[in-house]
Amino acid sequence: MRNLLVFLFMSAINVAVGQSSVVFSLRAGDRFMQETAINSNVIIQQGNNTLPLSTNLHFTRLITVEDVSADVCTFLVKTTRVIDTITYSGKQASYHSDVLSDTSSVVEKAIQNLLRQTTRLYVNPQGVILAVDNEFVQDPPDTLIRFAGLLPGSFDTPGIFGFLRNSLENQDALKSSRIDSLTLGNNRTSTSFSLLSKTDQTTTVRFQEVYVGEGSSLNTNGAFDVSNATGLLRELATKSMAVENYILNGVNYLISRSTAKMEVFIKL
Repeated sequence: MRNLLVFLFMSAINVAVGQSSVVFSLRAGDRFMQETAINSNVIIQQGNNTLPLSTNLHFTRLITVEDVSADVCTFLVKTTRVIDTITYSGKQASYHSDVLSDTSSVVEKAIQNLLRQTTRLYVNPQGVILAVDNEFVQDPPDTLIRFAGLLPGSFDTPGIFGFLRNSLENQDALKSSRIDSLTLGNNRTSTSFSLLSKTDQTTTVRFQEVYVGEGSSLNTNGAFDVSNATGLLRELATKSMAVENYILNGVNYLISRSTAKMEVFIKL
């Protein structure tokens, strides 16, 4: 659901600003730091059992440009730090990748495995992920990790690479509010967006999206700030409400989640 939401959102933005592509203003060896903070309140229901919990996740990623061509840009992405706090049933547990110590902890093992891996992404000039090498997979999947959001999200194909956006050369199309709708199979989305502000350096766009799919729904409000010179995302802030039916290891769960997310991208 998450990747489809991103894909549909970017499709709507592309319609608004024209189908111009990113001209990669990147060089092999360029490095960027991604700082992400996510606060979530989750209710997990399985049959008559209900577990409310809240999580705070902060992670840092290092993004390195490995190769640039006219058709594909290759990125190496490595998570360098993960800080987790989870509160449930009146108890609190914290995890910091710099001070992990309990080798029997499923959460700590997952964090350690994540930190060992570097993922290679192949991205086209529209910012679409074409292929992923060495993606992190938590195996076996842990219910708490999956539902609590204790690890950074994965990269999937097709999907949109976070800080790469289509260039916003045709901002005149965003002078007034607009709504776009898209249906893919049983998945429907409606996105309204408007130009919030524009300077010589940056463009800020506000958006609201409603997504309804088979067994899931998601409402998101947010804004993102893009560099006019590079087309690269500088900041993204969102608040969302989601409901999802999910089957894990043959067990059906109903997940309700409210999430606030902030992402910042800095060139090193």
